[in-house]
This record gives sequence, structure tokens and C-alpha cells, in this order.
Amino acid sequence: NGKADTIETTIMEYLTDKGFPLSKMVGLGTDGASVMTGRREGLAARLKRRQSSITSIHCACHHLALAAAQAGKQVPSLKRSSNQLFHSFSTFTRTAPPEWLASRLFRSFLTPLS
Repeated sequence: NGKADTIETTIMEYLTDKGFPLSKMVGLGTDGASVMTGRREGLAARLKRRQSSITSIHCACHHLALAAAQAGKQVPSLKRSSNQLFHSFSTFTRTAPPEWLASRLFRSFLTPLS
């Protein structure tokens, strides 16, 4: 359900299942969402209550993506280029042969985007 307590439970179950003690966990990288970073009830705070030495960081890639998205709204030419790229991709996926769209190569191309 995307709530911090559910994520915490899932992580703890996974670590237990893999025999990995929380005491060996030293860091947590997140997307910066409040469910992850909330001061009192975010995932990082919950895990820190269990293991005080855990350090939480906002993933640099997610941080950069957020900054680029905001910058893109301020730069008209970047917004146009992004729209053109999206339109080209949409046209391609509507007109490409179905067997190509189902290919492993095409699916692997999309993996970083999902």
C-alpha cells in the first residue's frame, strides 16, 4: 500500500528471510518521498529506531531527476524537445510491428524507464 509501516515490515521480513541482521545495515538511499524521509514516521526514522547507526540519503539520481524536471518547466526549448521526443516515441510504439515491440531488445530498452 506504499505506507512506511508496510515497507518497513516488508524490508524486515526480507532481511530475516535472507539471514541479514539489521545491525549490518548502514545506509538507506531513497527517492526523497515523505513516506521514506518523514522525520517521525518515515521509513528512515522507523529503521533508525531499530538501528540507530543507519544513515539515510536522498538518492543523487532521483534528486537530479527532480531538478531537471523543474528546470525543464522553466526552459521552453527543453520542454519542446521533451514533447517532441515523447511524440516520436508514442508514434513509434503505435506503428512498429507487434513482434518488434514484444522483443527482448525493446523490453530491455524500456527497463531503465520503468
